[in-house]
Amino acid sequence: MAQRNKPNKKQKVSSKPSPNVGLPSNKPTELSNFLNWKLLDKYAWYLIGILTIIGFGLRVYRVDFLTLWVDEYIHVMRARDFLLYGTSLLKGENNGVILTFFIVPLFKLFSIDEFWARFPNVIFGTLSIPLIFYVGRMLFNAPIGFIAAFISTFSWYAIHWSRMARNYACFEFAYLLLIIVFFKAWELRKQNPEGEGFFDKWGFDKKHLLWLFPALLYAFLNHQLTFFFAFSAGTYASVIAVNNIVKKRPSAFLSKYSIILYPFAAIAAIMFMPFLGDLISPILLLFLPQKAVTWVIPNWEFIGNMFNDPEKRYISFDLYNGVLQTDLPYLHYLGYAGFILAFFINRKSALFISSFFIIPFFLMSFVFRDPALPRYLLYITPFFLIAVASAIYFLWNNILSRAVAQSLQSKLITKVAVYGLTLWLVFIDLPFKEAQAYINTEVHGMVTPKTLSHWSFVDWKYPSRYVGQYMKEGDLILSTVPKPTDFYLGINSSQRFRQRHFDTKIRQYVMNDEPETNELHARTTNGFINAVNSTQRGWLLADYYFYNALTDPQARQWAIQNLEFHYDASKDAGVHVFSWDKSVQPSPQKNVLIVLGKGGKNASQELTMDIQNLNAANKVRLFFDVEAIDHNQEAILVVNGKNSVYLPKPNTNGRETIYIDLDKNWFKPQGNKFQFGYNEQKVKGLSGNIDFRKGFAVYNMNALPI
Repeated sequence: MAQRNKPNKKQKVSSKPSPNVGLPSNKPTELSNFLNWKLLDKYAWYLIGILTIIGFGLRVYRVDFLTLWVDEYIHVMRARDFLLYGTSLLKGENNGVILTFFIVPLFKLFSIDEFWARFPNVIFGTLSIPLIFYVGRMLFNAPIGFIAAFISTFSWYAIHWSRMARNYACFEFAYLLLIIVFFKAWELRKQNPEGEGFFDKWGFDKKHLLWLFPALLYAFLNHQLTFFFAFSAGTYASVIAVNNIVKKRPSAFLSKYSIILYPFAAIAAIMFMPFLGDLISPILLLFLPQKAVTWVIPNWEFIGNMFNDPEKRYISFDLYNGVLQTDLPYLHYLGYAGFILAFFINRKSALFISSFFIIPFFLMSFVFRDPALPRYLLYITPFFLIAVASAIYFLWNNILSRAVAQSLQSKLITKVAVYGLTLWLVFIDLPFKEAQAYINTEVHGMVTPKTLSHWSFVDWKYPSRYVGQYMKEGDLILSTVPKPTDFYLGINSSQRFRQRHFDTKIRQYVMNDEPETNELHARTTNGFINAVNSTQRGWLLADYYFYNALTDPQARQWAIQNLEFHYDASKDAGVHVFSWDKSVQPSPQKNVLIVLGKGGKNASQELTMDIQNLNAANKVRLFFDVEAIDHNQEAILVVNGKNSVYLPKPNTNGRETIYIDLDKNWFKPQGNKFQFGYNEQKVKGLSGNIDFRKGFAVYNMNALPI
């Protein structure tokens, strides 16, 4: 009886994956050695180290300039309140809770501020660069991995989301780790039905298979979009399993790929066949909350309505595609081609990156499409970058091998020139100048295109510092967004100033109900007026919510008329600061509040006014209650869209009433239109040592025929 040769236990198993297991082996192209430069492979990690340092610098430089935006407070306030007030870290929304755990020790060891709130994402966003290289090299080769990592280093999209205290960059890092562990668990060994032990027979790598669940859990704690991993891994394994069955390969019906195929096919049938979903949904509701069931069983009625609406059919697809178009203006075309060209380099690896990008991209665009936001694409973007790099590698190989003489192709200078040219061509397509301007911005607002981020940054820091200088103990703090004022004022007591909410059932804005308690509040107009009248002092900080549908116009007008407005409390008018203090003489009431020239708004809406006894007059004297007009050609008034005049400079720096006399022919008895403008070009061109304040404000306007 012949003895079976037993493997030497001391013999090391190769750590290099076998990416062709289960698919026909790939024959390397005759030109593949041209870009497969051994010197690059040898020193790749040194070069990746340089890219990582550059990437860190781009992500950490002035990372604390922009004020925290709305969603960042989900992690920041929970970490702060845990340290200062002992509140729970798991209270409220817990999507990406792992980031909160990273922020807590930094706040404890250093300080509670924007820098340390965003620093974990800086680190994880930076570390994604070497991981992208590793995945690219693992699936294809070092040149493809290096080009993909190079793009990621200078990607405006990647830089932006690595500078936010939100869980998307750390999720990208966690997802890449999961991908590495999964691929190596499945592909590091070949399946051997006659092998000894479970791992030899099934072809699993023991170490990585044991790490698979912790990696999956870690990714899920970073973001629930890990849900799409099941679809990608299921598609990848199922295609290989079906290919093996069709080709009648040994153990095709019972392989490490088919054990994914069978449950994946059953689950996919339940999810994507509406009648099966209707049967399963009531059962799932016994064990899972409604929100979780909605994730598992798609709402096919909603999906059908979206497809039937031409304006909404491709809205999610266009949003995600817009990310790629903005971040990679021309390279994104290579990315789409790369998913095809990659099959000429390595079939199985091409299937892998297609499964892990195209499948979730399709599902998020057309099935699980609500909500759809640009940041949701970040975790699968590395696979698109690898596709871009694959296209560059394939096309460049073919073009240059024919254009460059055979005798020159092996020379060092040729290799250096080729890679230098490749990286330069890649770099000039990236919107790096825009990314650089974003990093160096001196203003808040929409610092990136809406295709990369839907959010506008509001400068709460400067107004809060202003209020902090004058705030006294016991002051009532009202805010359209309480978390920023709590954070920057170092308090935990801001009251929300919003009198309306959006009713999802009738899909309209409705007034809030009066609370049953007697506590002070600004959730209704009466509650707001009562809160001001019953307290000695207080402040209202109001951003753009002050002017949208969540604020009752009556409450807004009452605040403008009766509260003191602090013009110098904001650099860009992004946050209006009002106050009241019953111990001092109140300022005259205001009829309007127009602030121009601070935040890019240089023209007001038109105001309408009637002028009585106009026919008996020779001129019309206009009175204006203004502040911060520092030059005689700074403020412009346009009358009835035809005539314009500059408003004169007041005698003082504070609020003051000025007047001008104008020809009565400019006016009519009823329906006069007035519009104010800020002469930005004139102010910019002013010379001298005078420090002009930016912009001006108008509080009242009256007309007197004379």
